[in-house]
Amino acid sequence: MYTSSEAHDSNGEGKDEGFHRAHDISRGRVLFPFSAKESGDAGAVSPDGSTYVLITCGENNQHPIRLYDVARKSGHAVAETMLEPSVSQVASFEATTAAFSSEGRLLAVARSDNAVHMYDIRALTKGPLAMFKHEELDAVGSAGYGAVHACWVEGRDRRRVGIVSGGNDGCVRVWDPMVASSDKSQGKVLARTEFDVAYFSMGDMWTGEKPLVLGHCGGGLYVYDHLDGDGLPISSTSDIQ
Repeated sequence: MYTSSEAHDSNGEGKDEGFHRAHDISRGRVLFPFSAKESGDAGAVSPDGSTYVLITCGENNQHPIRLYDVARKSGHAVAETMLEPSVSQVASFEATTAAFSSEGRLLAVARSDNAVHMYDIRALTKGPLAMFKHEELDAVGSAGYGAVHACWVEGRDRRRVGIVSGGNDGCVRVWDPMVASSDKSQGKVLARTEFDVAYFSMGDMWTGEKPLVLGHCGGGLYVYDHLDGDGLPISSTSDIQ
């Protein structure tokens, strides 16, 4: 088990330290600490369990992203770079979610500036392969929470993959890593609400699960079970307030 703490940072300078450790829960002991010292943002374990990605927040709103070889029980990063700075009207941001693709090569990072960036962990220091963005935040009212979650989806043959994210524009959208970020087909809306997306979960319809469950910041919960010609959820069967 991997744990990461997020410091309070009462002065807003990002100088507070975080603690990041690997644990053996069967023996109830710490295996080793990770080298990162900043406050924790997000982390993810590769599908085969060999790699751990840790994203932290340091001084001046810098966000190191580090790659660890946990198969060798090493707390020293084998690769490290910085997340791209925010280009939205929100100068500061945090990483809200990190998620590996099923083969463990690609990494999606959802951010509170309403963006999702995709990395190839084999070339982490080269920066993101693609950057996707939900629509701009409304200038009136609070800044919101940005892209609160991201996950990977696959076709039945696993040849076609996509990233699904929920953002401040009230939409759950799908992004195609094989198509240019600027292509007009990017960001197809799977679901739209009148409030910011609070969280969503994609289910496996082939095992009887609902394709999409969406909760928004207005307190509503939507369950989707109808699909379009591309196999994407398009309408809700219930709205629970």
